[in-house]
Amino acid sequence: MRLLLLSALTLATVLGAQQTKKPAKSKAPAHAPATAKAADAKATDTKPAEPLITPSIATQWTVPGFSKPESALWDAEGKVWYVTNMADGEMSHASRGFIALLDRNGLITTLEWVKGLNAPKGMGLVGRTLYVADIDALVAVDVAKGSVVARFPVAGAKFLNDVAASPAGDIYISDTLGNAIFVLRKGAKAVETFGRGPQMDGPNGLLMRDGKLLMAGWGRISNAATFETSVKGSLHRIDLKTRAVSALTREPLGNLDGLEAFGKHLLVTDWSGGKLFLVDDAGAKVLVKDGFKNPADIGVDGARHLVAVPETGGGQVTFLVLN
Repeated sequence: MRLLLLSALTLATVLGAQQTKKPAKSKAPAHAPATAKAADAKATDTKPAEPLITPSIATQWTVPGFSKPESALWDAEGKVWYVTNMADGEMSHASRGFIALLDRNGLITTLEWVKGLNAPKGMGLVGRTLYVADIDALVAVDVAKGSVVARFPVAGAKFLNDVAASPAGDIYISDTLGNAIFVLRKGAKAVETFGRGPQMDGPNGLLMRDGKLLMAGWGRISNAATFETSVKGSLHRIDLKTRAVSALTREPLGNLDGLEAFGKHLLVTDWSGGKLFLVDDAGAKVLVKDGFKNPADIGVDGARHLVAVPETGGGQVTFLVLN
């Protein structure tokens, strides 16, 4: 089965050439080996002196063959990509969900690398343990073995969606339908509630950065069965000590899903709108690309400026090299 729109040789040539370029300052990898979604360039609360510039797309390619892909994660130490697949749907408990393993260029090496999950979504990497949000449980996977080593049920969870790890090793999990964020403290055996309420804005994408938890809101949900919103979602900062939530963007952006650092800025997807935005720390935004089929939880290899966009509605992952 042909998996790519570009040949593997072409991809290797393109990405090899990309690596020879002198990296831009502050373009650190978005996923450090110790933690996924780790702190990147230091964020500030002040408006940048220079206007936000739309990055150009140097090249792109699409990898088909997935089954409702939801989240992509770059493992810088292992030099592989992980992609979660919901298979039977976002709320299915049929144990047909799985995680695919891809090589550094996006070629699928093992489609059903980890099987027996329900509807796996966002992921976070701590050491060599991969944590996965799976509807109402947090699942731990040993990446060396490619097998599930622990499951942490989350009492009261309705729709666990994304995962972010703090530098201390605490695992935060968003619950979009429950308007809540949970946390598994390092060494703990049970998950606890970190925050709950309408201020959570239907939390979806999570990112740990500069000592704060950043959150992409799906929006104010008016119909839980269809995920329709009366108000679209925004980007927020959450103080880990006070748990206070403050707005990062000036106005709602969309039904927000994936959230990642890209240099000193942020990348975020609008699932319903099919869009990928670049946002600065003052909340200004530019459109990077639209036309995606339900872009979900993105992954970033900052060293190569490479972004992986799972398209849930298209059964594919699109890779973009941004300048």
